[in-house]
Amino acid sequence: TIQSSKNEYLTYGPYLANVSSTQLLVVEFLLSIDNNDADDLEVVVVDVNDASVQQVITSKSVHRTDFGTAGTPQIFSLYFENKHCSQNLEFRVFYMCCSAITHYETTLRALDEGKLATFWNHQAHFEYISETNRSVAGAFILPVGDVWYFFYREQGYEPTPSYCSGLGTIYRIVVCTSQDEGRSWSSP
Repeated sequence: TIQSSKNEYLTYGPYLANVSSTQLLVVEFLLSIDNNDADDLEVVVVDVNDASVQQVITSKSVHRTDFGTAGTPQIFSLYFENKHCSQNLEFRVFYMCCSAITHYETTLRALDEGKLATFWNHQAHFEYISETNRSVAGAFILPVGDVWYFFYREQGYEPTPSYCSGLGTIYRIVVCTSQDEGRSWSSP
């Protein structure tokens, strides 16, 4: 934990060798802060550095308001590839100022091999298929077998049922279906 008026490294190291150069990697910094709403100052910078040549591979500025809750550990992640086969990787937390920051741990791992791994590893891409004029907050698509269900909320539809009069703004849940993987959608 540090609270100081000058800029300095809170942690750095461990100078890893033999880190994969063929996978996308994620380093996770577990940090907490004493106050997350006093202002929006930059409080730390996390980075991945090639200590052999003093070259930052990737970095992220973390502001006070980036912390969800004061005093609760939170993960800040950086994604990177070790393209130059660095044999001296360090993961650093640079303290900027103005708050008590605690660094609990740093974890390095290969990016999850889940469904998006091929995308993150540049082995897949998104392809435009179609569009819908139903772009609303809270909408989602649920594929079930060969049918895709599109759920969204619609505001102020007519006619409003008589038992809803006087309740203010009325919303309804709308469901559309697609039999062709989202290329076309049914009417609500």
